[in-house]
Amino acid sequence: MKKTIYIILAFILIFGLSCGEKEESELTFMHFWTSEDVRPVINLLVAEFEAANPDIKIKLIDLNWSNGHDKITISFGTKSAADIIELGSDWVPEFAAKDLLMDLSGESEPYMDSLMGWEAAIMNDKIYGFPWMLGTRVIFYNKNLMTEAGLNPKIPPRNWEELYDYSKKINELGEQIYGFGSNAYEKFRLYKKFLPFLWANNGKVLEGDDCMLESPEAVEALKYYVALSDIGFLESQRQLDDKFMAGELGFIISGDWLLRMMRGNPPNFQVGACLIPAPKKDNARSASFLGGEFLTVNARSDKKKEAMKFIQFLVSKEPNLEFNLAAGSVTPANKQAAAEILRGGANPLAMVFLQQLNYARPSPVHPQWVQIQGVIEEAVQKAIYHKGQPAEILKEACDQITKIINEE
Repeated sequence: MKKTIYIILAFILIFGLSCGEKEESELTFMHFWTSEDVRPVINLLVAEFEAANPDIKIKLIDLNWSNGHDKITISFGTKSAADIIELGSDWVPEFAAKDLLMDLSGESEPYMDSLMGWEAAIMNDKIYGFPWMLGTRVIFYNKNLMTEAGLNPKIPPRNWEELYDYSKKINELGEQIYGFGSNAYEKFRLYKKFLPFLWANNGKVLEGDDCMLESPEAVEALKYYVALSDIGFLESQRQLDDKFMAGELGFIISGDWLLRMMRGNPPNFQVGACLIPAPKKDNARSASFLGGEFLTVNARSDKKKEAMKFIQFLVSKEPNLEFNLAAGSVTPANKQAAAEILRGGANPLAMVFLQQLNYARPSPVHPQWVQIQGVIEEAVQKAIYHKGQPAEILKEACDQITKIINEE
């Protein structure tokens, strides 16, 4: 009898303890923020979230930009992808088209007005990711070189004609001085420099599944970019940024990471920033690339509720502000966080980025975009190194793009 009672008491004790402890759920999160400036902030945000949600633990999986896309692709193929995956804006349609991402349309509805940059995550009227950080490009210019070239440093270039003219005059100042900083081939970067000129000239990459790069607008835009490159310095983005910081470049298209470089190592000349100009013609207006980082959920994850809880935490005002400040971004996706950056006395040049966002657009939302942008980059590279005429090069590019789309 006593033995039976002990067994019953032991069962009650074990059952009671198991009921009293809530089962802990582990969420895996693939992300790219491993630098010594940003990773500590990511760790703090994770700790803050876990403290408020003791039943959820976050496991960080580090990626880097050189092979992160390949690792994500492989992880989906081996069914080992994380619950939450940070994707660059261009990658969202690629993985969404393969049914690898959850449709977050219902979860996103309460956040549509508080976050910016949804366009890149929308495919077939469904939303596949939450914007976390936005990015665009503006023109930076060296005011001292403008003065030396006889230009008014208070009046930046307002159209294509002025940008070319000003760059040419600065390029003539001396051997070590260049008018315009032009990207040589660099994966995932070069097309972001060409597309703003294409869009500003009312050109398109695609119309549905039809390639539009043979249009007169596209050919004219490429000819213009080649002309700028001819009076410029051809290098990688990092080399161009360094050249500009050394005072040897008149104009450069760059991102807000350049503001961060200036904070750490202020240049010995005056810097200005302006919108990327459009040609002097009717219906032409400034354009720039709208990129960003998006938080997506693996379609195979069985932790959608927990994943959304963490994502909604990361895109809320304070966490979004902390993350973007650490990353040196002046364009957080959360509108209140963006306003806070401006109120906090951010670099006056930061305002130009927020203005440029009004004229920025994402890459065409297409499942084959990663392959398409590679073709565009090869075409632009050929053109700036004069390995063919722009019209012929773009025709070849269109043929390749059409083949890619038809093989989909």
